Amino acid sequence: TQRHQTRVRLRTNAPSFNQSFRLFVSDREMSKDLRVVVQDWNAGASIPIGAVHLSVVSVLQTPTASRAWYPLQPTTDSSYDSGVGMAYPPSAFPGEIELQFECSVIPITLDVTVANADNVPSSTGGTPDSYVRVAFKDLVRDTEVVKASANPEYNETFRFRIFSEDVANDLVVTLHDWNQAFHSAAGVVGQAIIPVLPLLQQRGGGNVAGRYVLTDMEGKQVHGRDAMASAASTGSSTRRPTTVALKIDCRLLRTGRG
Repeated sequence: TQRHQTRVRLRTNAPSFNQSFRLFVSDREMSKDLRVVVQDWNAGASIPIGAVHLSVVSVLQTPTASRAWYPLQPTTDSSYDSGVGMAYPPSAFPGEIELQFECSVIPITLDVTVANADNVPSSTGGTPDSYVRVAFKDLVRDTEVVKASANPEYNETFRFRIFSEDVANDLVVTLHDWNQAFHSAAGVVGQAIIPVLPLLQQRGGGNVAGRYVLTDMEGKQVHGRDAMASAASTGSSTRRPTTVALKIDCRLLRTGRG
């Protein structure tokens, strides 16, 4: 759920907000509604006054930069308030709100740098040969294979050209054991699943850099053989997980408002 809130306007029944918010809509969200709720901020408690419900399809069909007044409908939906469990009683005319929509398909660059991996287990009992696969929808990129290293350095960057309608999908980063035949499912060491939408909800796009803990297909953390051997020899219950270091830069190629 994408939610935004204007600033509070005090002591007026004709407030002017003049704020814009960017929403990203995927194909799976076309059947949903856009909800605009006007609330009375009173001593910190937001009490719903009325709401406008518009189907996403109808909004996308409006002319570009169209502006219109929409009547508010009474609402008692508790998800709109701050837990006060109250709303204004229905009235003949609870008010109206002026909205403007600008809809467009926005091209986006998604740059993913695979720096290195740490504590990689081996299927053969020796030092592992590994590579990293980065996938977004049906777009797939592989690093070069780094042989005989439990802490391989990849240092490769991949650029994906995607569109705003795709951002509900996840970036899937998978570490593979090259010793397993033909990149089969048996060669998957672990994966990290990274949502793209939160990056774009930052102003103008965003970037993150960090280490991602890998999990297997059942959601359990992956641990390297050396870490397990060390834990056994020291009697410690701490097991260092297998991780991949990534830098992800997600940018709009041009701005637009919806």
